[in-house]
Amino acid sequence: MNRRLSKRINNKASEIAVEWLKSMIPESEADTVTSKNIPRDNPCAYRNGVAYSVPYSFKGAKRIIKILVRRGKDLNDITMQDIEQRVRSTQRS
Repeated sequence: MNRRLSKRINNKASEIAVEWLKSMIPESEADTVTSKNIPRDNPCAYRNGVAYSVPYSFKGAKRIIKILVRRGKDLNDITMQDIEQRVRSTQRS
C-alpha cells in the first residue's frame, strides 16, 4: 500500500466514523461532529476474552476498509453498509 492509498483509506475511515457517530447521538449534537473532533484512539469491545476494535470507530473502519480493498472492492464504493456486512459475516459486533 502506498502513501496515496493510505491517505485515501484514512479519509474514508474518517467519513465512516463521523457518519456512525452522528447516527449515535441526538441531532442537536450531531451538527458539532466533524472529522477533526472524532476520537482517534482505539475503543475496544470485549468478547470471549478477546479485545476487538469497535468496527465503526476510526481504527476499526480503517482495518475493515483495508481488508475490503485487498479483496478487490473499489475504495470509492465502500460505505457503512459494507462494514456492517463484513461485521455480520465474521459474526463480530
